[in-house]
Amino acid sequence: MGRTDLGQVSDLESQVSPMPWALGAFSDCLGAGYDNWVIEIAGQVNAFLVMAVSAGEAHLLNFAVQPAHQRQGMGSWLLHQAQQYAAQRGAVQILLEVRPSNGSALGLYTCAGFEVLSRRRNYYRGKAPEDALVMCCGLSVGAEDAVRDPLW
Repeated sequence: MGRTDLGQVSDLESQVSPMPWALGAFSDCLGAGYDNWVIEIAGQVNAFLVMAVSAGEAHLLNFAVQPAHQRQGMGSWLLHQAQQYAAQRGAVQILLEVRPSNGSALGLYTCAGFEVLSRRRNYYRGKAPEDALVMCCGLSVGAEDAVRDPLW
């Protein structure tokens, strides 16, 4: 993800999130040196992922796939790449928060090996506050897990 992607990333976030990050939050993540990735097809951002890796741990901060491209393997592929990259950078686990109402994301994370660790009450603020499920996945890396080109 680069600065030129921020408008499309922010637009995508607005399409899929009930409480989207502001464009400035994505800009701050770039400035902080977080791992910020996009999948772009024909000049269009179709998915993005923001992750922080430090002190042996990775935290998936934000992740989205264009609604028209969901359930086609793009999100699974991007998440797998992030897991492998975090492991290669020395992380032994990756954590994330997800809304219990986000069944699609819960399914994706569960299939990727994540397990629920805890619940954060009223984590998501707004008109209808919602808890967050904290999920975790242990990481390991080997030659067979190297980051590869997409298969879709």
